[in-house]
Amino acid sequence: MKKPAILLLSSLLVLGGCDQKEESKEKTETKEKSDEKVNTNKVQFKNDTVVIEDGYYTIKEVFILNDKDTNKKNIVFKILATNKTDKNISPSTLFMATTSIFQDDENTETKLDPSISANEDDYKEWKEHTHDNIKKGKEAKGIMTYELKSKNDVIVKFRQGISGKNLGEKKYKLSDLKEVDYSMKQ
Repeated sequence: MKKPAILLLSSLLVLGGCDQKEESKEKTETKEKSDEKVNTNKVQFKNDTVVIEDGYYTIKEVFILNDKDTNKKNIVFKILATNKTDKNISPSTLFMATTSIFQDDENTETKLDPSISANEDDYKEWKEHTHDNIKKGKEAKGIMTYELKSKNDVIVKFRQGISGKNLGEKKYKLSDLKEVDYSMKQ
């Protein structure tokens, strides 16, 4: 009687160990993908980085900004942009030339319009150079804000320039994003 119990217990331990190894392996693979270095000489969208011939940017943070006075909500993208050329490129022009923001609803994909973000002091280091030209080989922070039209998830489509080829897309569940309240009356 003891031998079958010991065999059963041993089998469960071995199988349990396999499950833990699989979970650990999956977590490691996911971490490796997100830590994987992006080739900034190859046009692509990978690991929250959009690369085109003239420059690239990485999305550093995405969150929801709630206007307590108007009850309007904005989705905010903090980006770090780099210019690879002598062309006049700012974080905002690079983002807007390669990115379209939508909310999906029953009948349409509603394109979101850029909006003005609040709390100048709270985001000063991100807003300060959003519209300034970046020198060749240098980088600058930028912040981009879009007014939400509904409570539906946001779809971000990335492309190679305004009418260029599709580089990919990413969906943001609003319920998963951090929310920050602000008031213009403060």
